[in-house]
Amino acid sequence: MKQIRSIFILMAIFLMTGCGKSKDDLNELILGEWQLIGVYGEKADNTHGWIIVQDSPIQTTRFLSNGQYSLATDGVIKCNGYYTFESPEKVRMNPHECMPRFQSLETIFKLTKDSLIISNSSLPFLSTLYQKELYLRLN
Repeated sequence: MKQIRSIFILMAIFLMTGCGKSKDDLNELILGEWQLIGVYGEKADNTHGWIIVQDSPIQTTRFLSNGQYSLATDGVIKCNGYYTFESPEKVRMNPHECMPRFQSLETIFKLTKDSLIISNSSLPFLSTLYQKELYLRLN
């Protein structure tokens, strides 16, 4: 009976810890500075696809390990805030300094050590097809 109880406890611990990526794993991937290089939308020829963002002004987002992030244009920070992962595909961003009442729930389409594709899913009246942003890691 004691052996069955031990097996049950081990199984419960395994199920509680899960076998997927943890929030810490995701944080490690997103940490660092990212430069916006493209947006998905309607191009000049009326087709949809990735549009390369001009080099000026350079727009960057930096994610820190303490849950803070900053948005900068040409190296000048324009906004600071906090982020939290709600799931592996959703990150909530709260830009407290520039828009204190506006939080966004971002959908992560791709997150690797080199690239990030993200879209604001907080605005239901806009299709996520037209909101995707492509970032490349700077550091």
